[in-house]
Amino acid sequence: MTGRRFASYADTAAIDDATLRAAAQDGAAEDRALACWRLMTRGQALTTIGAGGPDAGHRRLLLLNFAAAREVELLEAVAQFDPEPAIRREALGWLIRVAPSPVPAMLRVRAAAAEEPELVFELVEANPRFAWDALAAELELRLSAADVATRARASDRLFELGEAVPPVLRRAVEVEANAALQRSMLSRWARSADHAALIEALTSWERGREAIVRALVEAGRSYSFEMLAPLAAAGDAGAVTELLGPPYSPAAGAWLLGQVNAALADGGEVEVLLRRFAGACSEGVVTPASDEDAALVLLLAGEEVAATLSAGLSRLLQAPHRTLRLLAARELSRHDLASSEVQAIALAELDEEMLERWARSEHHASLLAAAVGAARDAVSARLSWSEVSAAMETALSRWSAVLSALATAGRRAPWEALQPIAEVLATEHVEPFQLEDSQAVGALLCLLERPLAPAARRWLVVMEDRSRLFSGDGWAVREALESAPVGELAADELALLQLFRERVDEGW
Repeated sequence: MTGRRFASYADTAAIDDATLRAAAQDGAAEDRALACWRLMTRGQALTTIGAGGPDAGHRRLLLLNFAAAREVELLEAVAQFDPEPAIRREALGWLIRVAPSPVPAMLRVRAAAAEEPELVFELVEANPRFAWDALAAELELRLSAADVATRARASDRLFELGEAVPPVLRRAVEVEANAALQRSMLSRWARSADHAALIEALTSWERGREAIVRALVEAGRSYSFEMLAPLAAAGDAGAVTELLGPPYSPAAGAWLLGQVNAALADGGEVEVLLRRFAGACSEGVVTPASDEDAALVLLLAGEEVAATLSAGLSRLLQAPHRTLRLLAARELSRHDLASSEVQAIALAELDEEMLERWARSEHHASLLAAAVGAARDAVSARLSWSEVSAAMETALSRWSAVLSALATAGRRAPWEALQPIAEVLATEHVEPFQLEDSQAVGALLCLLERPLAPAARRWLVVMEDRSRLFSGDGWAVREALESAPVGELAADELALLQLFRERVDEGW
């Protein structure tokens, strides 16, 4: 119908419901709206409705009746033909809840008319059960919006539509100019079932390759070497290393061995590479081409390296990578603790395994000598006060580690051998809190020969008077002082012994 059926709201008063319902579905927009208004108000105890019909406030409230009765056709008519945008919007919101199927078509019309550009998101996001695939085409158009927030919302919804990432969304991720949004989109993609498609993107995209690798790694993705072969062929060793995962094939083992040897030669980054290579070695898929390779493979597989391959390990002591130097030194310490290079690494790293092995070996005297040398260096007259303090921090860590290793190995040393360290510990260069943190004094006490020499007993008294250092280790002081004949103890030594006997008895 093209002509008007109702001149005003009043003209609808005598019309029956069936006729009004028919009018709401066909005819001029104004007639449809008036028919809906009359159906809204019919049977309602409303006394404030004017001759022009219910106002926007009333209509908004009365829409609830349509929604409760699931009057889909009437809600649809209001959503399309009510003259008030807010009421049309409200009707759409109710439609989404009670019967969302007609909503996409209406939203398309309104989007085409550029009416309320955010309406799609604001209405539909309020209903998590809405089938966004019905608006996929509109969402894809918004991927090129000027506003970053709009592009972000559109991409979020599109990622939720299915397992596969559609071509238009892939392209949008590639060309996204906002770095933060591109990272977010890549993260969604990497966590999706279509994550493997990003491997192809790594070889074809002009930009964003580092962000792709980061997103895949953060999503916990890993791939076989065969899947990553195009990247390896393109020379992107970094991406292959980051994304390569078990189980490893022989081809992966061969590639990793080549990469590790290249890194050893040029000092390249190896932290992640070594983890991958160690995994391949453990799986037994790496075929060494030389004794040096064999030593490296066994080392990273966590297996014992035979002494006959020590030369291959020795070259790793000069590697530019700390991890390799430490692993090689640990393994060599099984066979060759006399090596100055192995000893230097053990001391530099204060590696507990190597220090304990050294302390149990026939070379234990050289371990103590290294600690004593540090004591002499720490109080050298050539150093300023600040330099001595800095040196003391390093020395305390070394003394604690070395002396503890020797004591654990059951070694004893005469006072004269330990005196240089003991004297430094008693100076003002060392604060009491540093002594407590380092535990060097307790280790030295355990290492001293029994019975304690008179000078050692005097040192104990001085240290306790200065810092009350032994309040938590009274048993050690008591045992050390009791090793000397009672008749040889001075009065203050006897007093100290009695103090710690009482504390031990009291459960200190």
